Amino acid sequence: MENFIISVKNFFKGIYVIVSIVAIISGVSWLIYDWKISLERINIKKAQSEEVSFQRQSLARVSKEENYVFYATATVYNMEESQTDSTPDICADGTKASYDKRIVAVSREQLSRWGGRIKYGDKIKVSGTQKYDGIWNVHDTMNRRYGQFAPTFDHGVKGIVEPHALEAIDTDGVAHIDFLVPERLGKWENVRCEVISQ
Repeated sequence: MENFIISVKNFFKGIYVIVSIVAIISGVSWLIYDWKISLERINIKKAQSEEVSFQRQSLARVSKEENYVFYATATVYNMEESQTDSTPDICADGTKASYDKRIVAVSREQLSRWGGRIKYGDKIKVSGTQKYDGIWNVHDTMNRRYGQFAPTFDHGVKGIVEPHALEAIDTDGVAHIDFLVPERLGKWENVRCEVISQ
């Protein structure tokens, strides 16, 4: 009988040892699993962060690269009635003209009033003239006979000019810009114009 009791005790001791070992293995396995999950979460967050950073850089790069660029024939004009209209000291948008304001006129097809992408007050970066390269302010409009094409609709100016259709006319087929400067002569072909603020 005593041997039977000892055998039963040994049996339960064995069971206890086995259960303890299984519990330890399970605990270690759970810790390893939890550590792997945590590591995966960290890697996912890192990847997401890198993706967001990449997207932001891409957007910034696209934004920078998507500035409107056109190429034009560049000339100069002066504040004289023979070159402008009866108010040579007033630009098309009402700005007081001055040679020190770096004012540039653009051909009409470029301006939003006639369906283009440039607004009065925008700044354009000019390159290709050397003498007049740099930042210029769009405040004036060239004569309608100059331009890549003649706009056929005027969107007007709120409270001043009502929208209306325009008669088609011939143009020289080239975009133009005109620098308001005191010098009387100057002409450059294929000048790069980048709109840097809209």
